[in-house]
Amino acid sequence: MINRHRSHELLAVRPWLLSIAVAFLLAGSLGSPAGGTPKDPPPTTKAKVKPVATKPTRRTPPAITWPAPNVTILPASATRLPTATRPPITTPPGPALMTNTQTIKSTSDSFFLAWAPDGVQLALSSNPNEVRIWNRNSGTITHVLTGHTGYGVRSAAWSPDGTRLATGGQDGTIRIWDPSTATTIKSLTVPPNQTTTQLVALAWSPDGTRLAAASYGGDVLIWDPTGGTITRTLTHTNTVATVAWSPDGLRLATGDYDTTIRIWNPANGEAQQLGAGSGPGWSPDGTQLATFRSGEHEEQAVVLWDPTNGQQKRTVPFPKRVWYGAWSPDRTRLATIGDDEVDILYTTSLTTIHIIPKGLGTWSALAWSPDGKRLALQGNHTITIWK
Repeated sequence: MINRHRSHELLAVRPWLLSIAVAFLLAGSLGSPAGGTPKDPPPTTKAKVKPVATKPTRRTPPAITWPAPNVTILPASATRLPTATRPPITTPPGPALMTNTQTIKSTSDSFFLAWAPDGVQLALSSNPNEVRIWNRNSGTITHVLTGHTGYGVRSAAWSPDGTRLATGGQDGTIRIWDPSTATTIKSLTVPPNQTTTQLVALAWSPDGTRLAAASYGGDVLIWDPTGGTITRTLTHTNTVATVAWSPDGLRLATGDYDTTIRIWNPANGEAQQLGAGSGPGWSPDGTQLATFRSGEHEEQAVVLWDPTNGQQKRTVPFPKRVWYGAWSPDRTRLATIGDDEVDILYTTSLTTIHIIPKGLGTWSALAWSPDGKRLALQGNHTITIWK
């Protein structure tokens, strides 16, 4: 228990004690008493500032000029960095490839059809010993060439410049005409020592300096049409039905009734024999030779050959007989003729893209116009122009 008197003493001194306590508390908050060590201030921490991402400035590229400085543009003929080129090939035409646009009536079937280089005049046979020149623009016969004797003019060929027309008949003569005046310039006669003098096919060399004439006896005569002399004789064992010069004029392809195909060097008379076929035809660039099989000795087919080595490049079986054909000048199409129809083939695949039925008669001759836009067909005493 607390003594009452002692409690009064404590109450008497309580103000003094309170003053000391207050002073002590103030000293502790502001620093140590005199002679003491001050307290270290709390460490100061810097706030971390996160950098703000900025988008890079877009730079405008400098303008490009052509040709660039210090760059030499090579001409197309330069040999640096050679690149393989390929002749342009057109898209296959649709089903309605061609329609009959013009018709020429004749008194007999024509043994041949031959377009002039201008693509306007068409030579054809009519009566047995006549050659007629039809004009596409006027649709009329402009000239009739007469002078052959015997039974029929079997072939005709225009010179490359179109100034001369050669015709050959069963009378054993070749007549060279001026088609503008219908007059004979020169007449060439097959020598009597030949097996037979009857002529079947003619073809001018691309430079117009030679004329190949095929006969029923199997001989192919190479003529100098200006001098009127025979410079070389090439011999088959049967009637030669087709002669065709290569585009460069260095080779001559021939086909006979025994379906023997040969490629000749007219300069020395040497020959390379290919497989069975008929109607050899050169592609316009001279890289391929087309032959046709009618099924008499081998399967019915169209065959493409490499004329440089005599190897077959492609053989396409045909459901029907085919015995002749001709390339279009742009080499995108191959027209074939058989007993029943004319087939137009696309040459990259040899697929049929159009068929012209025989109609009232069998097709016997065909010829592309020089621009490849028209195809002349002969059949049943009628010549039709398809476009």
